[in-house]
Amino acid sequence: MNNNTNSPNQNMSVQLEDLYGVTLQRNDGDLECIIKNNNDIKKLAIMQIRLTKLLLEDKLSIEGYSMIEKKYSSELKNSIELRELYLKRVQEESKVNAKELESVLEYKELVSVRKKLGDMGDEEYKLKTAVYNWDINNLNRRKSELDKSLEILQELPSHIHSETIEELNRLSYDNFKVIKESYLDDIMCEKLINTIKNIERIFS
Repeated sequence: MNNNTNSPNQNMSVQLEDLYGVTLQRNDGDLECIIKNNNDIKKLAIMQIRLTKLLLEDKLSIEGYSMIEKKYSSELKNSIELRELYLKRVQEESKVNAKELESVLEYKELVSVRKKLGDMGDEEYKLKTAVYNWDINNLNRRKSELDKSLEILQELPSHIHSETIEELNRLSYDNFKVIKESYLDDIMCEKLINTIKNIERIFS
């Protein structure tokens, strides 16, 4: 049932490898990579929230904040982009897998009809049915893996603790009143507000 053309999964793997040095493979490692990426996003977002608090509480200099935040911001951006690639890849492969499964089921049904019509002998029927059943089992197993991966990707907002969400809400409360009333200049205030808005979008 396979052919030699490049699948969406192969093309996406090349893109991931080029951008991040990561290759998604068709095995149980997919889910582990997706969970790790979700955890990275959560960790980096939380660190940016903590950094913002330290700056607003005057426990960290602007210079120190800028130096550390730049690193976290870059890593978070890469992790979010990687998540989008995972999501696109899983969605594309799910469509391909569904079409392959539909095709195999149709072929199996055709074999059954031919057997009933007397157009196929017992041995040929058993052989073809065994092959199609093997394909169906593999495709169904892959469907379960892809469904689980998609579920994890779409559940990212629930992977951050309620305490952190409350802290995030406090930072953005009343049109970012806390930030705007701080000792920081307009440029830094705008930077902090944009950072918090970006984090809010991740977990909304």
